[in-house]
Amino acid sequence: MAKNNEEKAGAKLLSVVIIFLIVVVWLAAMIILIKLDVGHFGSQVLRPILKDVPVVKNSRTQRLLLKGGQVYNYKQIDPGNAKLDAIEEILFKNHAERLLWVPTSHPYYSIPQNHVFAQNHDFSKVLVFSAWEMVPR
Repeated sequence: MAKNNEEKAGAKLLSVVIIFLIVVVWLAAMIILIKLDVGHFGSQVLRPILKDVPVVKNSRTQRLLLKGGQVYNYKQIDPGNAKLDAIEEILFKNHAERLLWVPTSHPYYSIPQNHVFAQNHDFSKVLVFSAWEMVPR
């Protein structure tokens, strides 16, 4: 009797595994058909159905995402935040981004007035703490 119960349990487990494999293979085949657009299944069948699915368009989500075209073409990106505006003003006034190092507070040599060091004679280091996920840890 115990042997019969073990055989039934083994058969049930085997059935579950086989059903799982069939579902996985079927899903893989559907994904391949959609990806390769075989018989225009992805473009003519699924796209009209999925175009009406609502997409989460949250203002916070929109602000967190950077558009690739702006980044790769070096376009100005709106900080959308008063603190970031203030940091931008501090860092980029008088072209402080051109400094290779912080200018000395008492230079030994005279510096021409149109030089970036002369324009940023009072510039100091700026330390920014961030909780952004894109910043490496």
